[in-house]
Amino acid sequence: MRHLLLVLAGGAIALGASAQTPSSDINSSIPVTAPKAQKMWPEQFDDYKRVYDLSNGQSLVLTGQGTAMYAQISGESRHRINATALGTFVATDRRMSMHIDLDPGGEASGFVSYVPERGANLAYQAEPVTVRFAGR
Repeated sequence: MRHLLLVLAGGAIALGASAQTPSSDINSSIPVTAPKAQKMWPEQFDDYKRVYDLSNGQSLVLTGQGTAMYAQISGESRHRINATALGTFVATDRRMSMHIDLDPGGEASGFVSYVPERGANLAYQAEPVTVRFAGR
């Protein structure tokens, strides 16, 4: 029994050490500590479906197809997204997250964080980029 406890303790230490080792994996994702996906009805998402101008000159486009929701930044691939709270969305592949505040007049503010693609082979850069929505 004592031998089994020592093996389990050694395994836990090894797992903890490997979990803290930085990864050189180029396929990084946005570190999101978002809650479980929240159900958003298509009618609720309709308020968010539009083109948002970003402060870096790109655009963020939110679209829907049935109950599926999508986000795409100009020049990047489309990502399926889930709502995690009202106005907060995370891509299912964890390569994009955004928060959108809509005022009563329909004006939007917020930001999007994403891992940019590079080149035609769709490899991803290691560092995520955060961009605010362009002011009006």
